[in-house]
Amino acid sequence: MDEFNKLKIYHMRKLEEAKEKYLADQPIYHILDLINSLDFFFTTSSCAGRIILLKIPKSGKKFDAEFLFKSHYYVIFYYIWNKLLEVYKNYDEKIYFKSRTIYFACIFKKYRKSI
Repeated sequence: MDEFNKLKIYHMRKLEEAKEKYLADQPIYHILDLINSLDFFFTTSSCAGRIILLKIPKSGKKFDAEFLFKSHYYVIFYYIWNKLLEVYKNYDEKIYFKSRTIYFACIFKKYRKSI
């Protein structure tokens, strides 16, 4: 078995484990399943999009940040607003939005840069 297929088997196993534990983003299962059904492609990681509210110390060190809120789904504005008000005096609030992202591998070099 070649290296590409070994990697595909490994990543498909990891994806199934993530689905079983509800760690993979359900809104994009259909996209992941479509890509992974193709012989020459497989996904390595993905994100359906999210919002994160971090409590970052005035030092600015992200490694010391505390997650106050994280969601891959719709959010209630007032919940986040109240969290911001709670920590306003001591921390710089950061709201991070990330759009849908899917990383995948392709066996053919000619397709890698065109997708």
